[in-house]
Amino acid sequence: MKQIVMGLLGGILLLTSCGQTISATPTTSILASETNIVSKTAPAPLPSKTPREPRNEPTSTPLPPTALPTIPTFTPTFDVSTIVTVTPAPKAKCPTIKNDVNINLSNFDDYYPELVTALNQGALIEVIIDTFEKKFDQHYYPDGNISFHEKINYEIIDVTNDGTPEIILAGNAATQQKAIILGCTEGKYKILFSRKYVEEYMHLLPVDANQNGITEIIIGDESGTSTGAWFELSIIEWHIDSFQELLTNVYSSSAFRSVQVKDLDNDKTKEIYWRFGAYIFSIPPWRRGTAILKWNGNEFILMPLNYEPAQYRFQAIQDGDTATLYGNFDAALKLYQEAIFNGKLEWWSSQRQNDTMFKIGHEGFSAVGTPALGNQDPTEYPRLAVYAYYRIMLLHIAQGHESDAGTAYKTLQQKFGNDQYGQPYVQMATAFWDAYQQSTHKMYDGCAAAIQYAAAHLEILTPLGSDYHGSQSHIYVPADVCPFR
Repeated sequence: MKQIVMGLLGGILLLTSCGQTISATPTTSILASETNIVSKTAPAPLPSKTPREPRNEPTSTPLPPTALPTIPTFTPTFDVSTIVTVTPAPKAKCPTIKNDVNINLSNFDDYYPELVTALNQGALIEVIIDTFEKKFDQHYYPDGNISFHEKINYEIIDVTNDGTPEIILAGNAATQQKAIILGCTEGKYKILFSRKYVEEYMHLLPVDANQNGITEIIIGDESGTSTGAWFELSIIEWHIDSFQELLTNVYSSSAFRSVQVKDLDNDKTKEIYWRFGAYIFSIPPWRRGTAILKWNGNEFILMPLNYEPAQYRFQAIQDGDTATLYGNFDAALKLYQEAIFNGKLEWWSSQRQNDTMFKIGHEGFSAVGTPALGNQDPTEYPRLAVYAYYRIMLLHIAQGHESDAGTAYKTLQQKFGNDQYGQPYVQMATAFWDAYQQSTHKMYDGCAAAIQYAAAHLEILTPLGSDYHGSQSHIYVPADVCPFR
C-alpha cells in the first residue's frame, strides 16, 4: 500500500516560529524521517501564518474594578470513559471488478474525473494508477529520458466506518494540486471529500486519535525552502454523511513529516504533536519547542506551547505567566525564581533586536540564534525582577499561603522600592495588596486594582512582551498582569 505523503521533499507551533511544542516513535507508516524541505521556488514571507497570540493593542482607558475582563477557560483533562464508539454503518457496495476495462487517461492536468470513471467501470485503483504513470511518462518523455516522474500517492483505508475501504488520493503539486477521498454508494464511487491546497504539497495522515472507532485524517498544507518550512494543519472526521472539521487554522514553522501521534498523558486518547523551530522570516529571538493538540471531547485543541528552556530573562517571565494560566503553579514559581536569580539568563532590548536583525541581514541565515552583543539595557532586570516577585506573591495567595505572599511583597518593596525602574511595578503590587487587604482578602478586587493600574500605565507592559521581543512573544495587555478572577 502506497503512502500518502505527497511530494515529501522534507520535513510545528507551532507551532512555529511564532508559537510553541515533543518527539516520539511514529505510530503509522505515513510518518517519515525528518529532513529539510527544498522547494522549487522560495515563497514570500507569510507573517499571517505564525502561530502567535492574537494581538489586542492596549487601550489607555483605565479599567474600573467592576469591569474586570474575563480570562479564557481551559478544558480539563478529557475523561476517556465518556467516549462513545460509533456503531459501524452498513457495508457499502462498490462496482464489480473487471479485468477488461479500457482505461482512458489523457488529461494530465485534471485526471481525477477520468480516474473515477475507470473505477466505476470496474478497474482496480492499482491498475489505474500504474496506467496513468506510464502514460504520463510516455506523453512527456517519448524518448525514455525521464527527468520528472509524475506519481499519484494514495491509500486504501476505511475512514467512514462502514467496513468498505475508501480511496484517498493526492496528486503532485506539478499537476493535480488537489486531494480527494472516494467512497462507494449504491455500487458507484463518488467524491466524499475534495480540497485544493494553497501551498506546494498536501499531506494526509489517517489515525484514530480520539479513539471513537472512526479514523480522523490529519491534513497538512505545506510549503518551504531550504532555510525553513511551515504548514497549515487541519483535521477531518466522517460524521453520518459528510466529513466534519475537528481542527482548523493551526500553523507551524516546521515540516509536516515531523507530525507524530501518541498517548502522551496516558488518558487513552492520543495527542498529535510535532517539533517546531524558526524560519528565516521570523523575528528574533526565538526558540524551538513542541506543539501538542489534545482531544477535549468535541475537537482538538492546541495546548500551551512547550518551548526549550529560556535563554533570555523575559522568556522566563512569559513562560511563568503561561504556566500560571494553566494552573502549573510549581513550574511557574520556578520560572519566576529563575528570572530573579539566574545570572546566566541574557538580557534583551529593542536595540539588541535591531542589531541582531542587522547582523542576520549581513551574515545570512547562519547568524540565526546568535544575537548581536550590544550594550546591556540596565533597566530590564529591575523591571522584570519586581514583576517576578509580584507574580510569586499572587501564586502564594492563590494557594492560601498568606505568610509567604506577605514575605514576597515585603521583599520587592525592600529591594526595589527606591529603584526608579522597578518602582512602577512596586506600585502595581501595592495597588493589588491594598485592595486585597481592604476587601477582606478577595483576589478579584486585588486583580481589578492591579489591572486598573496597568491600564493607566501602559508603559509597564512593554518590557514584559512587545513587538521587539520577537515573533514568538506574547504582546501584553493590562488584563495579563493578574489572571486570578
